[in-house]
Amino acid sequence: MEKINITIFAGGTGNQELLGVLNKISWINVNIVTNCYDDGKSTGRLRHLIRGMLGPSDIRKNISNLLNQNNYENRILKKILEFRLPDNSFNKFYNDFINKKGEINQILNILPKKKSLILENYIYIFLKLFSKVNKIEKDISLGNIILSGIFIKTKNFNLACKIFNYIFLNQEQVHNVTDGQNLFLIALREDGKITYEEGDLVCETGNRIKEIFLINKKFSTKEKILLNKMNFSQKLKILSKKQIIPKINKKLNLILKKSDIIIYGPGTQHSSLYPSYMTKNIYDYIKNSKAVKFFIGNIYYDYDIINQNIEDLIKNFFYYASCKKKIPVDKAKLVNYYFINNFDKEDINNSNKQNYVKLVKNLNNKNFKFLDWEKKEGVHYPGLLLKQLINLSKKKYFINKLSNYFFTVSIIIPCLNENKTILKTLQKINNLNLDKYNLTKEIIVVDGGSHDGSIEKIKKFKFCKFFISDKPGKGEAIKTGIKKARGDIIAFFPADEEYDTEDLEKAINQILNKNPIVYGNRNVKMVNLSKNIRKIYNNNKIEYLISKYGGMVLSIMCLIFFNRYISDSLTSIKVFKSNILKKLNLISKGFDIELEITSKILKSQNPILEIPVNYRPRSKKNGKKITFIDGINCILVILKNLFSKKI
Repeated sequence: MEKINITIFAGGTGNQELLGVLNKISWINVNIVTNCYDDGKSTGRLRHLIRGMLGPSDIRKNISNLLNQNNYENRILKKILEFRLPDNSFNKFYNDFINKKGEINQILNILPKKKSLILENYIYIFLKLFSKVNKIEKDISLGNIILSGIFIKTKNFNLACKIFNYIFLNQEQVHNVTDGQNLFLIALREDGKITYEEGDLVCETGNRIKEIFLINKKFSTKEKILLNKMNFSQKLKILSKKQIIPKINKKLNLILKKSDIIIYGPGTQHSSLYPSYMTKNIYDYIKNSKAVKFFIGNIYYDYDIINQNIEDLIKNFFYYASCKKKIPVDKAKLVNYYFINNFDKEDINNSNKQNYVKLVKNLNNKNFKFLDWEKKEGVHYPGLLLKQLINLSKKKYFINKLSNYFFTVSIIIPCLNENKTILKTLQKINNLNLDKYNLTKEIIVVDGGSHDGSIEKIKKFKFCKFFISDKPGKGEAIKTGIKKARGDIIAFFPADEEYDTEDLEKAINQILNKNPIVYGNRNVKMVNLSKNIRKIYNNNKIEYLISKYGGMVLSIMCLIFFNRYISDSLTSIKVFKSNILKKLNLISKGFDIELEITSKILKSQNPILEIPVNYRPRSKKNGKKITFIDGINCILVILKNLFSKKI
């Protein structure tokens, strides 16, 4: 099978969502390049105990993220990697392990015998060496213990990482960027303060970081006292003198050369990313690759980039990629495209606008791609990101393959004076679990001019995006929702509790089964249509007749004019492949948008699948809004689209 090769420069968690998508696609081959200078908390304790070893955490985290959780054995392996010793429990863990007792032994026994014995051996190597140590840092992960055990045996960090990869992934996919030299990361801030521990870089607030350094030995307490008495220039001079630029892991030459896409991922820049770029020969390896190269900017500020902007991140990227201007770099050979998040300022429910990394200049450069990538606070939509990457790689074969994948469903909920039902509707939609379909959910509520308290209630639900349409009407709300939707699938669902979310899920599933458009048909399950219509219109004979036969008229018109009989064109459950819906030039302002969408879809020769759905009609007294005029407009919009050349 032909595969596309993607290499990502990453930290431990910044690309977790993207990796979760990539590892489920068989024709994508992923390599992760990370640095291993982590020395915070339990990892720092391990590096102190095991002299000469780099930090194992980011190797472990990336391997854990690459384990496809659709596989049972992989779920067990992930449990092992992420298993953590409770506080002050090292001695108990040691005794339980030696005596074949405890939770971890039960988990290991589930694995094939050969793999279980390999893992037990490396755990035992570690435990045997440190069984008499009084204190092992609390909250240590078993994955780090295993990698440490491999290093203790091999005395070679990169070899240990290779063995670790093969145990958990059956291939080598996560690579340390350097040759394995044991170095420590420190930083000098603009106010002259030195951050001596890598762990403090990611959680310590303070002045902007001026520069980072890699040194081969940590400063002693005495040296720190002397340094702290110096001024900024003196500190910079001392640290620059101690700076070491490490040699590169030579395996990366072939990996980068074979890459079709190279991603400089988002993450904690000064600890996870900049130190990786500050490696000998890395520029030469990358510039010789024919891959399309992407710089992906952070969405939110991290502690290490407070008061910095996107331009600062890009400038620093090139500074460290040039090994602090020691080598000249051609920027065009390092980056082809810059992905910059452009958050939606109109989203009323977004209360984090102050947290976004800003772009200072208004850039119109074609190499800068702006889109609202955010899935949730500071996290990218992985499917949206992947489709952009593949499309810009210009690999037509893979672009076509990816077009058959669905990653995100955007659920549009138009609302007008639904104070009584909107809360329950949003709760039900939020609880709708689409994980089994590997779908991410985007909820978009668009209000068309409510004045009954609906707006105040929607504002309380921060899990949804919320917009207020400039113009009143269901059509305007639907058009706003379509414009804002970022999903591969777009679904309509009402705010009035007349429909079940279980039926929405069934309709979405039909899209996954290669049906491009799905309508929820109310008529199939409605045993007594006349009775229900009388209930809606409180036995008003004129409205009863118009409603009962008006729907039939619309269906017959669709059959006559477009050669397709659509039984329930006014249903509020409609689901579409996004690219079909977004191509429609919609102009209707009210309920007639339902027939405009239907007629334009029929005219474009796209099939519509109707599936039965449950329906609990409410009366006009309880908020039913459709009127006789809406019915006339629906008829007119069919005629208008029949003779229009536009779709």
